Amino acid sequence: MRTGLRLRLTGALLLALGARAAPAEAAPPPPQAGSGRAVVELVLEVEPPDRIIGTALERHLRAELGARDIDVVVVPSATPAAPSTGPRPIARITLHVEHQASGAFLATIRVGDLIMDKRVERTLDLGRIPANGRALAVAASTDELLRASWMELTIADAPAPILAPPPPVLRAILAPAPPARARPPFLEIGLAGTAVDFFGHRVGFGGAAWVGAWCMSRLLLELRFAADFGLPRASLHGSARADTLGPGLGLAFAFLPPEAPLGVRLEANADVVRVHLVGSASGSATASDGARWTGLAGGTVRGWARTGPIAWTLGVGAVAALHSVAATDDGAVVTAIQGVGGKIDAGISFDLR
Repeated sequence: MRTGLRLRLTGALLLALGARAAPAEAAPPPPQAGSGRAVVELVLEVEPPDRIIGTALERHLRAELGARDIDVVVVPSATPAAPSTGPRPIARITLHVEHQASGAFLATIRVGDLIMDKRVERTLDLGRIPANGRALAVAASTDELLRASWMELTIADAPAPILAPPPPVLRAILAPAPPARARPPFLEIGLAGTAVDFFGHRVGFGGAAWVGAWCMSRLLLELRFAADFGLPRASLHGSARADTLGPGLGLAFAFLPPEAPLGVRLEANADVVRVHLVGSASGSATASDGARWTGLAGGTVRGWARTGPIAWTLGVGAVAALHSVAATDDGAVVTAIQGVGGKIDAGISFDLR
């Protein structure tokens, strides 16, 4: 079992070895004709709607291997692994993504290593990975295979490579491993204290809670619940206040990846709230209570500062009442949910990854 795992890791990463090496049996120096750089071939057996996974892997390999003087060439699967003209590819990476009849959603990374003359592969169960993390998981898995293959060259009793390790591989062995990227979240739970001012009509303090799912890398869908206590406003014969509570839906777009330590996002929400009107009379006057329903629409610009899965948030925005609800005294409005107001909130959110 241990030998099999080692073979896997070795083969996949030795792909990159070949990236700049020339065949040992050919001319001693690496291929200098044409592009003057070694080549790793990439075969993408990916169909819509999963093509973004292959596109992300191609971009990732071009950036990582290109920085080490290794070219990545995308070829159809029918192309021969070793063309007779031009630089000989030192490796071929094949990504095959499939939806099986059983419901399994799998990505298989196959490596044909022309330096060590072997084939290795790894299979990922993409169904167990959030949609916005699948492309990253495939790219990270490919990185692990390539780096592990290179590191085997440092093992004293490892099999000797067929080709001499090229300089890019030797530099990669000596370079520190890049820091691991944080895994994107798929669920967010948040709590916030709120203050809302319907200018000249009502001021309220309360809180909001939400549960959201990241359906795309930067798009969050929320189920929310909010409640607040309205400050009493005096009238000619007493005072009145308006308290609210109710559920709602929200949508947020993050301008930076949600796992970033600092960021800003734009939010929109629509709530259905029950407004409880509470009156208090003075002297011989009488007061009554009542309840009405209305809708609230709002927008918020929210910033966050993250420490691991916990983010501290601060939001500033506006809110509008879709239907006016008011408490009156002899026909004069005392307090009301009406018109447009401003809001501010501060809170905390937790990410599940």
